[in-house]
Amino acid sequence: MNKKWLLLDCNYLCHRAFHTTGDLKNDTDIVGVIYGFLRDVANLQERFMTHHVVFCFDYGKPIRSEIYPEYKSARKQRHKEESETDHVLRQEMLRQIERLRKTLLKRIGFKNILFQNGMEADDMIAMAAKELYHNDEAVIVSADHDLYQCLARNVSMFAPAQSKTTTLQTFYKQYKIMPEQWAMVKAIAGCSSDSIQGIQGVGEKTALKFVIGTLKETHKTCDRIMSDEGCKIIERNLQLTTLPFAPMVPWKELFVDDEIDEDGWDSVVKELGFDSLKNKPPFRTASERNTHGKKQQGFNI
Repeated sequence: MNKKWLLLDCNYLCHRAFHTTGDLKNDTDIVGVIYGFLRDVANLQERFMTHHVVFCFDYGKPIRSEIYPEYKSARKQRHKEESETDHVLRQEMLRQIERLRKTLLKRIGFKNILFQNGMEADDMIAMAAKELYHNDEAVIVSADHDLYQCLARNVSMFAPAQSKTTTLQTFYKQYKIMPEQWAMVKAIAGCSSDSIQGIQGVGEKTALKFVIGTLKETHKTCDRIMSDEGCKIIERNLQLTTLPFAPMVPWKELFVDDEIDEDGWDSVVKELGFDSLKNKPPFRTASERNTHGKKQQGFNI
């Protein structure tokens, strides 16, 4: 049977939870990030009618900074300048992310938990999207536009904040290029969120025109893009903007059937004091319930 997989940018979802439910505490601990994350996972499974999930995490120091030391320098600078209170809160968020990655998701029975030293969640998502079985479908859940390059016939992207889905068709309608050309656009224009410097004076709209072929060769910007310096910048940036990052090692076991156990979910939410999540277990279709029966692993809802 064909499957629909959710490919989750877990660090994005955890940051989102940090800003919405981050202050939530139980009797002994701060658990707001964990609560918001698990709530979103359950809601996403219900929205897209699937219990097949791949969890993708940032892990370790980004290896891209070895190629380009300025990579995400603005974020590093913000961390240096943050107050002691903000530093403590950020460290607490990271602690909860680690708890999810190391123990809680496994206790529930999720099997596809991806991370690799030096790689980011979008690398893991891109790798998973490329390895997707031909007849399966995937929905990337993220706000990172870099992941547009992963769009395909059977791969779409959902941005929770805007409740917006981008498909191969809607992407082409908006940008007039194919997803695999998106890394080139970012390489030319740069990426402010990752502190990647592009060619001076060239923004995303102009880079798109160049890639599409509608930028006149007589345009002075075209000369800058095609100059020796411009070509060097593009060559360097393509290493940074192309997903997945070239040196990453393919994941040995991917798209493994989960062993989601009702007791596992209940024990985790009860332990954390998440009473409102007791009635929001991972979604399971009626046909799967009927096929596997109550004694099989998985939630019966």
